[in-house]
Parts: sequence; C-alpha cells; structure tokens
Amino acid sequence: KAIEEIAVEFPTLSKVVFGLPADYVADNKIKESHLPELKRIAAEAHLKPIGFVVIPEAVAHYLDKETNTPQTCILMGVEDHKLTFSLFRIGKCIKIIELPRTETLFSDVEKGLASFDQEEILPSKLVIYNGSKNLDEIKEQLLSYPWQKNEKFLHVPKIEALPAEFSIQAIVFAGVSDNQEDAGLNQTDAPN
Repeated sequence: KAIEEIAVEFPTLSKVVFGLPADYVADNKIKESHLPELKRIAAEAHLKPIGFVVIPEAVAHYLDKETNTPQTCILMGVEDHKLTFSLFRIGKCIKIIELPRTETLFSDVEKGLASFDQEEILPSKLVIYNGSKNLDEIKEQLLSYPWQKNEKFLHVPKIEALPAEFSIQAIVFAGVSDNQEDAGLNQTDAPN
C-alpha cells in the first residue's frame, strides 16, 4: 500500500518495525545506502522506526514458534524480480543468497541451491513464501523438478508453500514479541 493510505487507515499507528530484505543489512545494521529511503518512508507516514527484522529470519522464527520446532530447511522467498534462498539448520541462519529471477524457475532454483557450495547435504525441506501472492503454481512446478538428480539431497525435499500473508505476520510477530532480541529485532540500529 502507499504510505499515505497506511497513515489514513491506521491514524494511531506511531511506531514501525521494518521488514527488510537481506541485501539491506550488513553486520546487523541497515546499510547506509538504504537509510535515506527508510527515513523518508517513516517521515512521510509520520512513524518512528523502532527496529528492523530481516524477512527470511523473521519467517523462520515465526515457523519455529508455530511448529514448536527449530527449522532445518531452505526458505525460498519469491518476488517478481528476485528469489531469496535462506539455509537454516536447527533454527540458525547459515547463509542467505539473493538472485535475480529469470524466465526459468528450474535454472534459478539450481543456481540458488548451488550457492550453498560449503554444504555437502541440504535439508530435505523447502519452504516457499511471499508477502502477497498465492504460491501454489510455483509449488506445483517445484514438485515436478527432478530432485533425485541433485546430489545435494539425500531425499526428495518436502515442499511447503506458506500462505500469502505469512511473511507479514512474521514481521508483525517479531515486532510485538515480548522478547524482542530473541525475535531478531534490532532496536539499536533503527533508522532515526
């Protein structure tokens, strides 16, 4: 939604936790190149930034809470122009890779998975998410991928598509969690 629409729809809203793509953050801080944009957004919506979460980490943390199990999986964030691959082992983020999206989903997935070159074996669970779209069609495409030919997998991975609103709920959960540090909220590095 446009910033103006949010301000009108939620007039009492005064604080914001930004859900950011991984490439906006380095060393647990928002990259300087993105701060002006985030400050502008906050100012136009009359919001006070109180922190941020990296979207894949928020999704994994929310999955942990929903299932009562630390995640060992590959999260695949699907956007119009990029894919984000995040490797988690027992709830810990090992590596996040962002790649431009092309016309060929299979080659994009192969390239993303190949980026985990330090990993001998990858988890046999692939969770796809997006903040606004139904992912059933992408899930069906991934189910037809020849997983048995990819030697990084011991088993054909279980593929799960999260509901469209799941990543938004994950960001909100991280922002309102009583234990903000555990939720991945970084208050000290919010853009002022």
